[in-house]
Amino acid sequence: MSSEEMFEEVENKVVSDTETPAETDEPSEEIETKKETKPKRKKKEMTPERKEALKRQLEKGRKTALANRKRTAAIRKIEKEKKVEEEYKMIAERAEKSNKAKQTSNENEVLKKEMAELRKQLTEMKSKRETKEHTEEPEPAPKKLNKHKEVKEKKSPAQGAPKPKPTPPPTPKPARPEPPVMTSRELMRMMMGL
Repeated sequence: MSSEEMFEEVENKVVSDTETPAETDEPSEEIETKKETKPKRKKKEMTPERKEALKRQLEKGRKTALANRKRTAAIRKIEKEKKVEEEYKMIAERAEKSNKAKQTSNENEVLKKEMAELRKQLTEMKSKRETKEHTEEPEPAPKKLNKHKEVKEKKSPAQGAPKPKPTPPPTPKPARPEPPVMTSRELMRMMMGL
């Protein structure tokens, strides 16, 4: 065998191998024909009464859908209004808090001024008291009475009726009572109560 003959035999074999797939193509055509053999469903023709009924149902459905959309839109609108109102309330509360803070700061300033005035008055009162203590003489201590002597005088029958005691003259009331001197702690307590 020559080399040319060998090559021809190999080519024949290769060609014969390629022919086998052609044989397998035939069953695939059969599968496709089976799919095409299914009968198509025919549509029924609508009668005029059926068309009218469907039109009425469509109109009715559209009306109910419109009513539902309006209702949900109204609900959303109400919810949105409530949300906006809540936001306004939150803003108003925040403004009130800031106003209260301003008011308390103003009140604090007023109270500080009052405290300064009261401190001035306190220092004035202390200075007045010191000057009075230096200028005034101390009052003499009241005399102690001996109760035993008075009792003996009453019991003696020889003297007769006891003499009535002279009432001391009434002490004059001061024209204006001086406010008591307050300690800084008492002053702070008084200021806290305002």
